[in-house]
Amino acid sequence: MPITARVVLMSLLLAGTAAATGIRTLYQAQTGSVTPEVQVSMTLSPSGTATFLPNLSGCSIGQVCAFAGAPLDYALPDGSTASLTDLGGTFAPLGGESYGITGKASGKNSLGQTVHVKVSVTMTITCRSGRGGGCTKTYVDGALSVTVRT
Repeated sequence: MPITARVVLMSLLLAGTAAATGIRTLYQAQTGSVTPEVQVSMTLSPSGTATFLPNLSGCSIGQVCAFAGAPLDYALPDGSTASLTDLGGTFAPLGGESYGITGKASGKNSLGQTVHVKVSVTMTITCRSGRGGGCTKTYVDGALSVTVRT
């Protein structure tokens, strides 16, 4: 999927009305990593990190799969952090070897503020058969949207 299409897709997925009035900040994540278990680590711009591990057991390559109750941790440039435990969303093919994960979570950050978080990640999954085969997951890009309820 061309980068323009991914940016539009991420913008649409991360857009929307917050559950309550709040201040929304969007962090782009052009770099990151994906483990074989699909634990995603994102490096946020201008600084910060986010990590999450969706439960995709029983999900096969090419399927659209829902997940719920996944952990999501972040550290933002303002010094706030959060460890949320209710990330729910979807893992889905985007075409070719591209796959996307989108999800939402909410809870309290380290400052005691209520936060609503949306995450979107694009990755590629390349599989080989035969001896030494398997699948390699490669992070492409992503974004994290944090709305602090006011």
